[in-house]
Amino acid sequence: MPYTLSNGHVLPEIGLGTFRIPDGLAVTECVSIAIENGYRNIDTATLYDNETGIGYALKSTNLPREQFTVTTKVWNTDQGFDSTLAAFERSKRKLSLDYVDLYLVHWPIKAKLRDTWRALESLYSDGQVKAIGVSNFSVEHLKMLMDFASIMPVVNQIEFHPQLQSPELVQFCKVNDILVQAWAPLMRGQCDRLPTLNRIALNHRTSPEAVCLAWIKSQRIMSLPKSSHSMRIRSNIQACDLTLSQAEINAISEIDSDHRLGPPLNHFWL
Repeated sequence: MPYTLSNGHVLPEIGLGTFRIPDGLAVTECVSIAIENGYRNIDTATLYDNETGIGYALKSTNLPREQFTVTTKVWNTDQGFDSTLAAFERSKRKLSLDYVDLYLVHWPIKAKLRDTWRALESLYSDGQVKAIGVSNFSVEHLKMLMDFASIMPVVNQIEFHPQLQSPELVQFCKVNDILVQAWAPLMRGQCDRLPTLNRIALNHRTSPEAVCLAWIKSQRIMSLPKSSHSMRIRSNIQACDLTLSQAEINAISEIDSDHRLGPPLNHFWL
């Protein structure tokens, strides 16, 4: 089931994460395989340094532009008003796109937040992006942004998986019509270490990764699983068809241990 953002723009129910997939043939092949298997949302960032290869894959598809969505992000060193606008132009050129569907602030930088967000609002008002949002923002960061923003963020992309559920942050986002997107939803390959996921996977004759993605979907959170393997790319999107019982959903929800794989949300908050 697609996600309708608070501004009316629609995102597919799952996306392809591309973090650490090298530019060139590697990422072009991954994106092409993903599109062939039904993915219609591609997530990248300036930091990933693979926008050119993604752009080549998108140009090679026969899909009309309006049938796929692309997200990219402004990196920390590019934040600020003029520098964010310049960074966006570089990303758009590399992606070979006339517009970007979703443009995010990659990490909150206290000293640059106001000017960076003003640049995103300008891009949105000019029609160069369909929606704007943030990544790795805590409740504190979001409240500060919302105090001065003329246009509210529609997305907050955060690390989210069964062992890092951040209930207070997720609830704040939902109350404020901010879609949560999950990066590292498969715990960077550690799903099979969780007995609960293995047990439920056995009951459904599927993988613990599929169970993990199905649980995230049950939370009305959009997953962005990253993979460079064709079989995994296919199996991840097939997980969209898996439905868990309420008892299974509850069992997974009980294994939250605040176990973070990436940096804390205040990592760059200077």
